[in-house]
Amino acid sequence: MAEYLFLHGKIVVDNTRLYEDGAILADEERVLDIFPHASKIKENIKAYKVNLEGRIILPFFEDKHSFTLNKREEDKPMFINSLTAQDYDGIYDLFNGMEFNKEGNGLVNRAFNEDKYVFINPLIMDKSVLKICLKLLKKDKLMFLDNKYEGLKILKELNVPLNDMYAIAGGNEFRLFKDEKDRASLVKGKRSDFVCFDDNMKMVFKFQGGKISV
Repeated sequence: MAEYLFLHGKIVVDNTRLYEDGAILADEERVLDIFPHASKIKENIKAYKVNLEGRIILPFFEDKHSFTLNKREEDKPMFINSLTAQDYDGIYDLFNGMEFNKEGNGLVNRAFNEDKYVFINPLIMDKSVLKICLKLLKKDKLMFLDNKYEGLKILKELNVPLNDMYAIAGGNEFRLFKDEKDRASLVKGKRSDFVCFDDNMKMVFKFQGGKISV
């Protein structure tokens, strides 16, 4: 089985660990090892070497929504889509420096006041609402509703840290639906599927099943 050594990348391991100049050793199925410092790797590792040149590596989340329909009622996420700041009580007040209306019953108020997971869709949300969500909601409760790659570009524009991008793009959802045992993070022994992005979160290539595809 062929082995690959991806060197000198920003490796987003999970929601807390980021290796600024890391490396991943992987075969067609599994992460064989992960290194915080690519420059300290021994020269005698026999593998196809790929220089990432500082590009960003995130776990592969493209198939994450296949299991969201079979969730428990108490875990049911809330949805925030094409809302504007003026649509719901409380949000409008935030823009005027007024006190947030905790008594409101609107969807957005509930999302801010109840400790539940919240699906957001950056592609159709008003950016003012998205900014508030990113500022006030717990990062371990936010999840993408659609199109992970385009949504990441928007998060990048808003200067969201890479570890938070990981959590919102798929890490939180895998944890919520208890599907993280074999994937969802780049650690030794887990599936070796990941995506490479440039600094603007434009996809460069995917590594899946031991194949690099553009």
